[in-house]
Amino acid sequence: MSNVLIASIKADFKQRIRQSSFIITLLVMALLTVLFFPAPSADYQTLVINGYRGIYNSAWIGIFLASLNITLLPIICFYLVIKHHK
Repeated sequence: MSNVLIASIKADFKQRIRQSSFIITLLVMALLTVLFFPAPSADYQTLVINGYRGIYNSAWIGIFLASLNITLLPIICFYLVIKHHK
């Protein structure tokens, strides 16, 4: 029973990553990640909490990426689902 389930999961994963929308979503999120992390010397800030800017360490980058994914990934995926069903 578990071999059938594992084979089904593998087939579904392979089918999904072969779609062009998956690659486009990955590229858009990679581009947004680069734009969302300005250099420390940049004139703009993208995430400020109570007037403070975080230090670029693993904890701050994790919070940054989580907030980016929570806000933007559903919008992109919603657009792709609506586009696919038309």
